[in-house]
Amino acid sequence: MPGSRVGEDSVPDTGDESYFREPNLLKPPAVSSVAGSSVYDLSDSGPSVTDLASSDAPDPDAPDPDAPDPDAPFPDAPDPADLPDHDPPVLPEPVHSVWSEIRVAGVLVPLQIGRAYFWPVSAAVVAVLVLGALNAAKLVFSDLPSDVAAPADLAYFLALFVSTLLVTDFRLSVGRLASLPSVSLAVSLLVTVDYANQFFLSIAVWTLGFFFGLLLNSRNPSLSLYGSGLAALGATTWVAVVKTLAGADVWPVAYIPLATAAYLTVILGIEFARQKGRWSIQHTFGVSGFSSRRLLGVLFAISALALAIGYIYSSLYVLLVEVNQTHRAAGIILLAGAILFLASKWRQQRALRRRLKGLTDAALRLPWDTSRGLEAIAVEMVNNTIVADHVDVRATKPGHNEIGYSVRLAPDQEAYLVASREVSAVPFARDDERALEALAHLATEAARVTEDMADLVLRANSDSLTGLPNYSAFRTALAKANEERSYSGAIAVLFIDLDSFKQLNDRRGHHVGDVMLIAIADRLRDAARPGDVVARVGGDEFVVVLTELRTLLEAKELAERITAAAGSPIFYEDTELRPILSVGLAFSAHRETDPNQLVIDADSSMLAVKKSRRQGGPSSESTINISPHRSARINDIVADAIDNEKLTVVFQPIVNMIENRIWGYEALVRLTDPDLGAISPGALVERAKSFGRMDELTRQVMSKAMTAARAIQLIEPSIATMTVNLEVGQITDDHLGLFAKNLADRYPSISLCLELNERSLRYVTDDLRRQSQALRDHGILIAIDDYGSENSSVGSLVRIPMDIIKLDRSLIDDLDDYRQREVVKALQSFSDSTDYLTIVEGIESKETAEILRRVGVRNAQGYYYGVPATYEQVVDRLNRHGTVALVPPAPKAR
Repeated sequence: MPGSRVGEDSVPDTGDESYFREPNLLKPPAVSSVAGSSVYDLSDSGPSVTDLASSDAPDPDAPDPDAPDPDAPFPDAPDPADLPDHDPPVLPEPVHSVWSEIRVAGVLVPLQIGRAYFWPVSAAVVAVLVLGALNAAKLVFSDLPSDVAAPADLAYFLALFVSTLLVTDFRLSVGRLASLPSVSLAVSLLVTVDYANQFFLSIAVWTLGFFFGLLLNSRNPSLSLYGSGLAALGATTWVAVVKTLAGADVWPVAYIPLATAAYLTVILGIEFARQKGRWSIQHTFGVSGFSSRRLLGVLFAISALALAIGYIYSSLYVLLVEVNQTHRAAGIILLAGAILFLASKWRQQRALRRRLKGLTDAALRLPWDTSRGLEAIAVEMVNNTIVADHVDVRATKPGHNEIGYSVRLAPDQEAYLVASREVSAVPFARDDERALEALAHLATEAARVTEDMADLVLRANSDSLTGLPNYSAFRTALAKANEERSYSGAIAVLFIDLDSFKQLNDRRGHHVGDVMLIAIADRLRDAARPGDVVARVGGDEFVVVLTELRTLLEAKELAERITAAAGSPIFYEDTELRPILSVGLAFSAHRETDPNQLVIDADSSMLAVKKSRRQGGPSSESTINISPHRSARINDIVADAIDNEKLTVVFQPIVNMIENRIWGYEALVRLTDPDLGAISPGALVERAKSFGRMDELTRQVMSKAMTAARAIQLIEPSIATMTVNLEVGQITDDHLGLFAKNLADRYPSISLCLELNERSLRYVTDDLRRQSQALRDHGILIAIDDYGSENSSVGSLVRIPMDIIKLDRSLIDDLDDYRQREVVKALQSFSDSTDYLTIVEGIESKETAEILRRVGVRNAQGYYYGVPATYEQVVDRLNRHGTVALVPPAPKAR
């Protein structure tokens, strides 16, 4: 049943209602608190057992020392028994490992501990209680001095019991593996014991407090009995050593650590023997998982706490002589217990904050980014929310030392989100389980939403009749095929129209027309190769994108094969339907700037076939018409222009608005074909990139620009700057870096400025920064171009050493908005304070120039001051008007 507990039927009949107080109380497999320690691997040969008697333990080796403890309970968590009785929502299925027990002589015995150790160690509790009772009887019936506490004075023993119960939960780990114990600090409370008269009575009260402290945490009497038995053995050793050495007048600073060492030796010795020495990292015989640093830390913590309690007790003994001895001891013990209890709660609050933050972050990140996979995201969310040594999504249920919940991250595929702790002796808390349950639910819902979204996207991008991609999906696929192909990889588009389809619908009915469309779609899909794209883009129109082609002949042969397959007869209700197809083919040998032009050309070729049919051409057979697509010709034109240095360079002035004069020019590349006309600069650059001629194109522009700059300087010596556009990757020595330095040396009176597009600065490396600085050291200026376009960031201003910032025209397209004016003003102020020179691009009117002048802009560029002009036009302007920034409009360069 959804939301029901897996394994509920396998819970042993313990007769203990604590097993069923709350559905989430069935803890991961078994735990033992050992003398205040949580012990894993309590079996003779099996895996470690989770400590249910603890909610936290520090892990000095953890990568994040400030990470909150995972085991603190959520405050005010409602008990499920108090919730209203109604059907719960469908949630991920919780799965807990139920620790097997057997009933022996009416007592539940944990199988993981083993009878050989469970009975002797647990018997220590009985022995201590019997000896304590005898000690109490002796105190009652013996004639003791009046300053010796009597059992009737319950203050001391009540304080010892309560403090031990509280402190039991505060433990420190002694190893790097879950199979090693973590030790409680509670033994330090025994420093105030009256060793002469209350030896066993105090230990008995302390053991009872320890037992109930474990029971409150683990809710398992068997484990609590074993753990408190081992605690009693260790505590008896500790008190005996203290009593012996204190009677020999040994200094407390010496005998307290010795007693603590003996205490740890008893606990660890018994556990080492019980686990057959399997303390290695590989869980074989050895001690590589043991941490001497942690052990020394535990020894120091217990010793320091015991010495502090003893020192306070001795000090109060002198100051408060009139106060009864037992009341003094009781107060000190309660104070120590309260401090440790508060420390434990503080750690729990840290864990609570971690859980809350993790769950909040997981909720705020919805819908989760599925590009990484929901499984990876779910694992990340769990690691951010609870402390676990390993988190995964798997098909098997959680086992020992694990918690898990069922999740559905794929349709009809149930898995389990499982967290385990292999490097900590602290068990998962109840709230860890609830947090994991919440995350499993979020993961399941995220998967469901992702599945629904995928279904909606599929429906939005698919033709409902044929199942083929629709026009929108086809355009996306075409753009991807064009972008991802290599320069030598050709593609082709087939535009297929079904002739006389309307007449078929009118004569035979639309259901017959649907049959034909479905049949043709299936045939096109079967005839196309893997990697090709088949789509239905209209009522009777289909498109096929052929990829990974080499020649036009290959494209034509494939088109003929596909057309023949789709045009074969279709038999329906004893009737032969013979589709007639008009097909247009557009071939592209190189990457297209606008791949939609291929579709237009293929469509035009298809329409030419239909027109031919109407004018008496063949009407009873499918026909293919090949488009004279101009893409290959444009590529040839660009390649020829670069190879034979046919590129034209034009120049746009850069002016000082305050002085109203020209002080530099920007060089821009142009290419015009006699037949095709002007080829856009963007297309020119993209095609040069696509077939590896970008460096050569830029080299020609730089050479022509610097030659023109020297000639311009002879006319107007004050014009000494020429800027050229580069990609940031081109400034390296193996591209154009050395060439730029040679140009600067050849024209020492001209300041060469390299404009780097702001978008390309996203990929700056340390090597590029060094190259940029080397160019500046050589006298070359570096400018960041188009700053403010698209997703600009302040980081762009510091990513690379530079001299000039050129602000994009998008920053001044609405200067009536005061916010835009303030942005420009702030950037100008930033440049002034960092010794950058700022140039505002795209100024096209007098009003824009006046506003920019008022906000402090001094340098500008745009059509208002001059359109890009040829060298001859620039020379003519300078001869007529000198360096004056504003002149009567000149004809725009072609």
